[in-house]
Amino acid sequence: MTPLLKKAIAFAAKAHKGQQRKVSKLPYITHPLQVKLLISLFKESKNAELLQTAAILHDVVEDCNTTIEE
Repeated sequence: MTPLLKKAIAFAAKAHKGQQRKVSKLPYITHPLQVKLLISLFKESKNAELLQTAAILHDVVEDCNTTIEE
């Protein structure tokens, strides 16, 4: 795993801390990690790292008290 992906996961996990999925009650971070996994399995691209990073961060601004600049 690249340093960028590790940084994105740490940032998203901190931002989503305490949030749960509505039905399963699993920690919310499981959702962006599942999206990242799907992209890594099915998306071949020279920008794979950036696509996976976007998958991890896709709900941070929408669902957390976080700005785009952060």
